[in-house]
Amino acid sequence: MNRFCFATYADPLVDFNYLFILASSIRTWANELKNCKIIVAIDQSHLEFIKPEHSELLVKYEIELVPVEIDKKYQHIPYNQKTMAAGQIENFCMTHYERICWLDVDSVILNLSESCLDYNKILACRPVDLKLIGCPYGKGLDSFWKDIFDFTESSEKNLFEIETTVDQAQIYSYFNAGMLILDPKYRLLSLWSDNFREIALNSRWEIYFAQNKLYKIFLHQAVLTASIISELSFEDIQILDYHINYSLRNHENYPDYKKVKVLDDLISFRLDDYLQKHDFSEFEISAELKSWINKYILMTRD
Repeated sequence: MNRFCFATYADPLVDFNYLFILASSIRTWANELKNCKIIVAIDQSHLEFIKPEHSELLVKYEIELVPVEIDKKYQHIPYNQKTMAAGQIENFCMTHYERICWLDVDSVILNLSESCLDYNKILACRPVDLKLIGCPYGKGLDSFWKDIFDFTESSEKNLFEIETTVDQAQIYSYFNAGMLILDPKYRLLSLWSDNFREIALNSRWEIYFAQNKLYKIFLHQAVLTASIISELSFEDIQILDYHINYSLRNHENYPDYKKVKVLDDLISFRLDDYLQKHDFSEFEISAELKSWINKYILMTRD
């Protein structure tokens, strides 16, 4: 069995620029993990949109495409594609890999290594960046979270206090879906996908969507959290350092003591919409990394 693989969801119509940045970053900067398999879930109905130049890069970076079924009836819920793809990729990987790094396609790997990971834990992840729909710790869950937990049969006994990365709020367990490193035999991604399918079309959630659009935007992340808590306790989870899965779009909002000054200090980051207004000029960057960013990120952006 192979020890580790990277996996993500990508749509050739909108995501492949990000995909090839991610792949290049892994092959360049991921230390002893740089030769690990890169597995990409792709909507089977979108295979026809892969261009010849895409095919060349898929070969160059040794990317394995895995067609998955994305049911269009969930398309009204943000992030439905990656949530449904996650379980299918976990099933694909389960007998071949000890660990899956399931991450957003707009991620960039800089210094990830196995030394970052505690293999005695079932899951490694980050808290959410901002409180938003999270519940303040010690004040009890609100009705949205109670309903999510009831529906997924999650025990509130497994909840623990976490601190959001950017706004430093103390909240109940609420995890970021941007990077999850896990043991696939526990089928956490499959449970996430299954619970999402059950909840996303249930009319009871429309009440919450009408109250606050953020409930809809982050439904996938709330369901992820409940799925994790239904199976794992605090002792099973490694909370990763904030230098992993660092949110560039929120960089200016980090407290000063957590605001990264030197980009090379990061282990991984998410691009998101950062490139719409920024160009990394606010960071100190080594000559080698700056050259790579100019070639693979700044010169290839739309």
